[in-house]
Amino acid sequence: MNGDKNYILDTNILIYYFEGKISLDDIFKTATFIGISIVSYIEFLGYNKLSKEDIFKFHSFVKLITVIELPNLKTHSDFYDLIISNKRKYNIKLPDSLIVGQAIANNYILISNDSQLNKIKNLKSTTL
Repeated sequence: MNGDKNYILDTNILIYYFEGKISLDDIFKTATFIGISIVSYIEFLGYNKLSKEDIFKFHSFVKLITVIELPNLKTHSDFYDLIISNKRKYNIKLPDSLIVGQAIANNYILISNDSQLNKIKNLKSTTL
């Protein structure tokens, strides 16, 4: 990573990457930061089509990036207000609300192939 962009990868991007459907080479070239939400970490490892090799590769991949934890509710209530507001306004699933909230709150570019997320105001996003 030697670029100037901060990215957060959505779960669908992880799945496509590990299925060999997309490449992340260009992302790694343009990034100063690449992360995934703890939500994506859990969703990916809970995906029922993973092989043992996929799980091993994923754990190796995670060592190269940052897993972004959810903040404490008592000290970051504005973060959770944003998540609740986006969930209600855009009728998105809770995992998506959490990942979008992390992207907006940290000024990350969300990489996702979920077209429903494109309508969210203040979200910087791109697809692969």
